[in-house]
Amino acid sequence: MKKIILLLLIMMGTKSFSQIKFEKGYFISNKDIKTECLIKNENWNSDDSSLTYKISSSDNEANIPLKEVKEFSVYNKSKYLRQKVNVDTNITNDLNNLSNDRSIKNEYVSLLLKVLLEGKVSLLVSKEKKYIRYFYMDIKNNTPKELIYKKYIDGDIVKNFNNYKQEILINVLCNNMNHSTIEKLSYNEGSLLRYFKKYNDCENESYKIFNEFSNKKRFFFKLKAGASFASMNIDRVGFEVTDFSYQMDFGSKIIPTIGFEVEYFLPSKGNKWSIYSDPKYKSFSSKTNTQTTFNGRTEDINATYNSIEIPLNIRYYIYLSNDNAISFNLGLFYANNLNSSVDFEISSNPGFDTLLEVNTSYTPIFGIAFHKGKYSLELEYSNRNFLYSSGSFTSRFPNLDFSLSYTLF
Repeated sequence: MKKIILLLLIMMGTKSFSQIKFEKGYFISNKDIKTECLIKNENWNSDDSSLTYKISSSDNEANIPLKEVKEFSVYNKSKYLRQKVNVDTNITNDLNNLSNDRSIKNEYVSLLLKVLLEGKVSLLVSKEKKYIRYFYMDIKNNTPKELIYKKYIDGDIVKNFNNYKQEILINVLCNNMNHSTIEKLSYNEGSLLRYFKKYNDCENESYKIFNEFSNKKRFFFKLKAGASFASMNIDRVGFEVTDFSYQMDFGSKIIPTIGFEVEYFLPSKGNKWSIYSDPKYKSFSSKTNTQTTFNGRTEDINATYNSIEIPLNIRYYIYLSNDNAISFNLGLFYANNLNSSVDFEISSNPGFDTLLEVNTSYTPIFGIAFHKGKYSLELEYSNRNFLYSSGSFTSRFPNLDFSLSYTLF
């Protein structure tokens, strides 16, 4: 099982599986030519990367270096600008190499800026390999200006240089806003985005927040039906010479399943990750008999397994096209037993019975699925030890679940 899980994780990280959907958007070249197209929605963090696009869904992919693009956008989700801006080069994230010089040393560089909020005063971010820098841009001059934050050494003390607060206090403060709001500002996307939203609201100015997750449906409800191919085995291990060992095979059965699935997509790039739960009721009853190796006595064993399995799984999607995808899932399910038991009856002594208690436990589960439109085919595997640890008995209840689901809403 560990090998299979490791294989799934490797496949998730393989670049060849990292396909993302093409979505409607545009780009404007350095020659001010606007091209309406379908854009492969990827992570753009570097000015050295390229833009992959199609003019129509039936066309082949094309690439254009971002150095040749001044602006591009995936409609209603993201917008990027490539601009030359002044940035502070006297900065480091290495706490072991901090300087006692907190002065600002500007250098004019070309950066790819992601627009977080577009309004009277816009908020932008640059995510380079080493640093995350935030910028603001007034609609009047249309030139981004860096909001500077860095650490420096003062004696033996590490201090914060919060120049961004002073910049906002001077240039991005509405008359009705309290100065203490700026003092509480943190240098992160959430805090700054809330402030710039509040500023534009205060100025009674319209604005647009580019959030690729805000316009996506997050919750899905699916009807689900299928079958579980299950088998049951119990082993008894003798620890002494006078003790006895034997194996009990209760055979295999096909258990029909019907239910529902609730899925929530996490706010991740490309809509790749989700968590879901699909409760199932399973019932397995069987009888077998065995002859002990020590004294040759015969035992009849009745096994009754009734359980509601409540899983919590995470699913990773690999998009083959806009309508087709495969996914891998890993998780745990909680088995809530309902009148389950394993009962031993000794044929030579009808009045002597032994009853084993069935436990309530968590069990790992993993699987793979194919999705086409509203339909999904899924295969999941689990193997539960349903007996309480007694030292003598171990159990196996492997299940291979096949299901077909339909997205209702």
